[in-house]
Amino acid sequence: MSDFWIDQWGLIDHGAMGGATKTAIRRMPGTAAVQQRFIQANPRRFQNALVVDIDRASAVMDALEKPHEHPDPSWVIETDRGAHVGWWLSSPVCRSEYAARKPMRYAARVQEGLVRTLDADPAYTGFITRNPVFPDLAPGEVIWGGERTYELGEMRTAAMPRQLPRKTENARTDLGRNCALFEQGRHEVYRLNRAMDFPHADALYRAALSHLLDLNGAIPSSAGGPLDLAEVRSIANSMARWTAEHHTAAGFAAKQEFAGKKSGQVRRGDRKDEAVKLM
Repeated sequence: MSDFWIDQWGLIDHGAMGGATKTAIRRMPGTAAVQQRFIQANPRRFQNALVVDIDRASAVMDALEKPHEHPDPSWVIETDRGAHVGWWLSSPVCRSEYAARKPMRYAARVQEGLVRTLDADPAYTGFITRNPVFPDLAPGEVIWGGERTYELGEMRTAAMPRQLPRKTENARTDLGRNCALFEQGRHEVYRLNRAMDFPHADALYRAALSHLLDLNGAIPSSAGGPLDLAEVRSIANSMARWTAEHHTAAGFAAKQEFAGKKSGQVRRGDRKDEAVKLM
């Protein structure tokens, strides 16, 4: 099972974060990271797995005992206070600057559903996890669930929310904060786009990044704390490219013209109604 985990992990031939303790995390080759007690759970640009942290003594039993509402875990590894529980995705979710927002929002809803179903730690980001292929694991410290992978639709739970929080301080997962930061920041970026006279994406990116960094820095530790700088840059880049492409000067002028015509029609209709009443 360890070979399957490494294949799904996808970072063995790349750089990854790892460390002997949570406070000693640093970037290193993937071949070195798999030898560490703590390891990066997913590549930065793709979500290959969903991981939750259950902080209670019954964590392993709660994750595995049947019947349960959540899908069977791909792995469960004990921690000092409970367990990290992970599921491999059949189709990784892109979270780079080229990512579509809809799959990310859906994945965040699925993960929030898992957090609620298992009463997991809402502040756990899922970025660093206990390494289930660490060479010096004690017997029984990791429990493998098989080589099955899941489509996101198979991981829906009854507790999955219909909508995500639109404010970063209310988002409870790493993916959730990513989506919330996008939602919270996009309207100001649309305004900046108009104020800057519809610039190219590069110029808008700098303005978007400045705004998103302010929002990101205000995310409290109770909500998982600020996102990684690289992720904020990715969101700003995605937002700037999309806005520059879809919110153009010509498009804005056309909307203004349409709104003016519609307003004129309403006013003429009101005057006609008044005239009928007077008659």
